[in-house]
Parts: sequence; C-alpha cells; structure tokens
Amino acid sequence: MKFGNKRRGQVIQQYTIGWTVAEVGKYKKEIAYHGDTINTASRIQGKCNELNQELLISENLQHGLCNANVIFDKLDSIELKGKESETLLYAVRPANSGE
Repeated sequence: MKFGNKRRGQVIQQYTIGWTVAEVGKYKKEIAYHGDTINTASRIQGKCNELNQELLISENLQHGLCNANVIFDKLDSIELKGKESETLLYAVRPANSGE
C-alpha cells in the first residue's frame, strides 16, 4: 500500500519544542538538524518497518489534526530512546483505502 507518494518509513511529528539547524563542514557544507523533535521523529520512523506501517504519527500530532481525510489506527504506546515516558503511535491511511 502506498500513502499518496510517500514510501514506507515516512513519519510526521509535531512538538512545540524547537530544533536547531546548523551549517557544518569546512570544505563540503552540509545542513545538520538537531533537537528533541528531530530525534523523536527519527525514532518513530525507525518503528515503521517493525510495525509494518507506511506512515506513523505521534499522539500529539493526531490530536492536532482535524477534518483530515484519513483514518487513524491507534497502535501501542512504545518506549523511545531518550524519552522519559512512552509515546502513543497512530498509523495513518487514506480514508478511501478500502482496507
């Protein structure tokens, strides 16, 4: 199953805690992103294959979405490295997926 043009392993995350962007490298410049939001999103993305889901979001984002043309399937709360409390995850699929 494809979710629009997204591939398995994509994740959407929303937190009010900020993140930092830095340009690094002396000869080859690259952009580096740091912060709790980036770390949490990366760890949730890492759960996509394990949970056999194409798109995962946190409970925080699920609560913030309204009138979306998608279905939210509530999954388990999981422990994520670096987080003090468990994070509740939702799988997201198009409302017209027929599954």
